[in-house]
Amino acid sequence: MIVNATYFQGDTHIAQKATPAVLEKLNLYISKYEPAYLQTVLGYALYKAFNTGLQLDPIPAKWVRLRDGGEYTNRYGYLAKWAGFSDIPTTPITNYIYWQFVRSESKYLVGSGAVEAKTENAKRVSPAELQVRAWNEMVEGNRNLAAFIVDNPDDYGEYGPYYYHSYYCHAWNSDFCHTGTDSRYSMFQTTNAFGI
Repeated sequence: MIVNATYFQGDTHIAQKATPAVLEKLNLYISKYEPAYLQTVLGYALYKAFNTGLQLDPIPAKWVRLRDGGEYTNRYGYLAKWAGFSDIPTTPITNYIYWQFVRSESKYLVGSGAVEAKTENAKRVSPAELQVRAWNEMVEGNRNLAAFIVDNPDDYGEYGPYYYHSYYCHAWNSDFCHTGTDSRYSMFQTTNAFGI
């Protein structure tokens, strides 16, 4: 795993994560949703190569740069930066896991159906604002990731077709973009509290 419970701070802070029950639940979310995120946003081939590369000793530079980020010259000749997956305040992995955590924790399934917890001495509010912020920050990271991959064809060229389409879809909302439920494309599209 790239992220761990210490990544959830600031805007992605999870209350009481130091308690064993919450920490165990958070670790389950990390182990489930980090691989799901990486497979979706990287595509299976790049995800598999990335995972294999991180197991090597020493880790090849292209996989370290993908994981930890760094500066690079973009296709227009300008200096750009990919923050990487390891940058605690900005990693899109953490925002994705946080989004999943808040979504799941806002409702509970019981024998009679889905319910919301009733709180005492507190006012219950919609989790939509938290989810929208986390999702949109993840999308910004995903777009930066796509630009990084597209702009580094010597390292990631074999994965380019996957990214060219995703990158240009978000950049111009082109009519040729897939508009169905394919999760790859939704990972590059911002949302609002109404889900549009």
